[in-house]
Amino acid sequence: MRYASLFQPITVGGVELKNRIVRSAHGTLLTGEGLIAYHEARARGGVAMSTLEATSVHDSAPSLMPLYNDSIIPVYREIADRMRPYGMKMFAQVYHPGAATKPRKSPFPWSASAIPSPNIGTIPMPMSTDMIGDVVKAFGDAARRIREGGLDGIDVHASSGYLLQQFMSPATNQRDDHYGGSFENRMRFLVETLEEIRRVVGDDFCVGIRLPNEEYIPGGLTPQDNADIAKYVEKYVDYVSLHMGSYWRFHKLLSTMEDPLGHEMKPNEVITPVVSKPTIVVGRIMTLDHANHIVESGAGDMVSMVRALIADPELVNKGQRGEEDLVRPCIGSNMGCVAQLMATGKLSCVVNVAAANEQTVPFEPVAPAPAKKKVLVIGGGPAGLEAARTAALRGHDVVLYEATRQLGGQVAIASRAPHRSDLAAITDFLSRERRNPMKWSSPPAPLRVETAFSCRHPQCR
Repeated sequence: MRYASLFQPITVGGVELKNRIVRSAHGTLLTGEGLIAYHEARARGGVAMSTLEATSVHDSAPSLMPLYNDSIIPVYREIADRMRPYGMKMFAQVYHPGAATKPRKSPFPWSASAIPSPNIGTIPMPMSTDMIGDVVKAFGDAARRIREGGLDGIDVHASSGYLLQQFMSPATNQRDDHYGGSFENRMRFLVETLEEIRRVVGDDFCVGIRLPNEEYIPGGLTPQDNADIAKYVEKYVDYVSLHMGSYWRFHKLLSTMEDPLGHEMKPNEVITPVVSKPTIVVGRIMTLDHANHIVESGAGDMVSMVRALIADPELVNKGQRGEEDLVRPCIGSNMGCVAQLMATGKLSCVVNVAAANEQTVPFEPVAPAPAKKKVLVIGGGPAGLEAARTAALRGHDVVLYEATRQLGGQVAIASRAPHRSDLAAITDFLSRERRNPMKWSSPPAPLRVETAFSCRHPQCR
């Protein structure tokens, strides 16, 4: 079987995953049916495990979903019930943002030391021992709510420069008490948190941890430091999820098309050999072939493909059917997912209009058009190609006219700039699609493309 390693099941802390493709937590700012429909589309598409976005355990840093009280339990039960028929396991990521708490949520953020997060600017309050104990208990209470809500596991977020990492890192922890200074002291808050979670949920509930693989700030955590941390805490957890950077170096936290594919694997090479528990790796892993190589080589036990699955929630199913050429590609621009989420509070995707709109927008046309028509599309840029493809999939007779000898419009021009070649992936995909029509009960009409039609401009000759 192609991708044999990737499609092998794996048992993690008593939870059996049907393959090695997972989705680590990422922000959506969705709630209710919108959140459920978003994850349900990926569950239907064959993903083995998905993790709900980081949710604060304490009301000192309020979050969209109130994990710090029991009102969250029925919400989790609804999510768990909706995912169960597809066999996708559902986890929840828990955290406290610490110094990264936004001012509108708390004017006095908490942290290890009075060192502000650069994207917030507010000088945080160094936490007292009682405050630390209160947050440790809140992590345990959150774990109980996740278990009572019927989810399959908990993911403890100790990365991205949030509170637990603020204590772990010598760059942000300048304490002189028993929570600062030595390695063991800087680990104390994290260890107490993991011990409390285990005390509450027991050893038969899956608990994982997300750790940084490199911090990329002066005096921060190196890959070797993070290998030591992973080895130190792995007895408390069932898997280790590795993730690059923090908000102290924002450009390292989010992969862009300037980054090579799999660019986080280098620091992982220092960490994964010392960890005996299953590992999850991330970092511009965009194709099933690449993901399979990672698992097959032992570089990671599971592969998180977040943006690739935002772009095409059916990626896994298509791979299992041998239809990789039908996968709608992520182009790595971050303009729909990250940029829109930060600018407008609304997740989107520049190549998948249905992303985060699953309630109202189908990923593909759901049925043939009631009446077959002749459709003329002028212009073979991304919009024209998408319109022509959609019309053809619905069964219309479609002809697309493009004035130049190349499809892709301005995207074809932009993709020639340095580090921008990935932009062309979507127009290449749409151009190929005229030869790969979806199969209805009766075949749709072919899409015919005419290039340089009646064009007398010198660039067309």
